[in-house]
Amino acid sequence: MKRWILAGLLALSMSAAAQEATETAPSDPVEFPMIFPLDFPTDDQLAEAYDCDLETAPATGDIETLTACELAVRALELAAERGEKPIADDETALLVSLVEANPALVLRLSLIATYYDAIPLVSAPDFGGQPVTAVHLTYTFFGLGPSNDYDIAIDLSGETPAVTGTAEIDGGDDSDPVAVPETVDAAVVQALLPALSDLLPIAEQFSSVPCWDYYPDWAVEFTLEDGTVVAVVNNESNVVGIGGPWQVEIDGRNYMQYSNTFSVAVVDLLEALGLPLGETAAMGCGGITDPLWDAFPRDPDA
Repeated sequence: MKRWILAGLLALSMSAAAQEATETAPSDPVEFPMIFPLDFPTDDQLAEAYDCDLETAPATGDIETLTACELAVRALELAAERGEKPIADDETALLVSLVEANPALVLRLSLIATYYDAIPLVSAPDFGGQPVTAVHLTYTFFGLGPSNDYDIAIDLSGETPAVTGTAEIDGGDDSDPVAVPETVDAAVVQALLPALSDLLPIAEQFSSVPCWDYYPDWAVEFTLEDGTVVAVVNNESNVVGIGGPWQVEIDGRNYMQYSNTFSVAVVDLLEALGLPLGETAAMGCGGITDPLWDAFPRDPDA
């Protein structure tokens, strides 16, 4: 299934998936093959990512001897042979080698449609091991039906989280306020930042809105103990999940999440707060741009 372009199915299934994850026993810690942060792509890597012919016949030989472009072609061949089966170890190793060789190349549309959220790739930033002292979440949604407008602040400096803010659902004729609880399970809140895994470097944050009648806009702002603020946003993008891809600036560099792990953690938080996701009566998608073009805009004269 094409993970990137089936935004509607992902959006509709995310809540149920998160609920299922909440009700099952905790799993073993995830092992990531790569550690954040990945190196920023060089000019040569960006040129290769743009110019790689993904339609050519895959090269033969060991992984260690292949170029990043050849790795990408072989990965797509293995994925086509696999179909809907789980990704196997050899394909996993190939994908990791590809990301290590050129992280920009996996932002090509055919690759991200195949491998987005396929495996754990990159560990989450540790931010020096600092605790989160506050979270500020804003969420607006509109489509064919009611619209949502949430502005929630969570103070984690006390013994229990203190929740304040407003939540409103507009059904068209009038707006109904939704009760916001005074507190929430601290574990659900603290699970947000570790869910910010699988971050790939990008030059610019972007907005990708190929779908209509489904318009989510998210911002989740973390304040760390030393006053550092980390803002995770979707920039109104609706190409995947509950609104994404998620993007963040860390230490002056921009990153895009290559999985749904943060979305699942956000859905868990909304469920803990008793706040529903926005829903639309109908939606459609088409005309998606290549994520590489969005993340690394190229001079048209280049």
